[in-house]
Amino acid sequence: MENSALTLYDDRYFCQNQNCMFSLRVDNDTELRQFLIADAGELFTLTEKNRTYLRKWLHWIDANQSVNDTLNFIFQSQKQARNNQGIETAICRDGKIVGAVGLNSFNWQSKKCNLTYWIDQEYQSKGIVTRSCKAIICFALQELKMNKIEIRCATGNYKSRGIPERLGFLLEGMSRQSEWLNDHYVDQAVYGMLAHEWKLTVNKVQPEKTEVVDEVEVVEFEKLEA
Repeated sequence: MENSALTLYDDRYFCQNQNCMFSLRVDNDTELRQFLIADAGELFTLTEKNRTYLRKWLHWIDANQSVNDTLNFIFQSQKQARNNQGIETAICRDGKIVGAVGLNSFNWQSKKCNLTYWIDQEYQSKGIVTRSCKAIICFALQELKMNKIEIRCATGNYKSRGIPERLGFLLEGMSRQSEWLNDHYVDQAVYGMLAHEWKLTVNKVQPEKTEVVDEVEVVEFEKLEA
């Protein structure tokens, strides 16, 4: 199946100043951009700072134990982007990495993909994740011509589930024992947004000032193909 006419290398989204492939402005203070090799130290430090907080809902955190592990993730995420299979971006606030938003598991035949996200605990309650997700959803549906975006959250992760609900996603169902998390299985809530629904929803999205975010699963380090 042929990929979208617009790939992730489109000049409109090339990050000229950073020498990276992809950049998307969220607001005056926030930008989404592709992870660079040079980000490995900063990203690992951020992960280490939030390790206890992240581990509650992210099963990959235990596999990320060194800068080299983070470097491997960045290498593989860049390969994923070159192959037009997904894009992992840093949430940058005034130039500082404070989290991540990703589009992954691209299915070009069915024109759908998954959305994942996480943010530094220090930057919760600011609406950053909601605005960042809104920006990249617009990109995926309007530019990549995806027809569907899916978000999966552990059913008990109510703070993270607030993101798709705030964005107007439809709760399509529950997937039982869908993920092994630390020492037990968790059920996942499955949310979906269709392109034609987003056209009716996008202007109604109002990030709450009191937003608090935990995590849904960020793209798994171990599942990115070498």
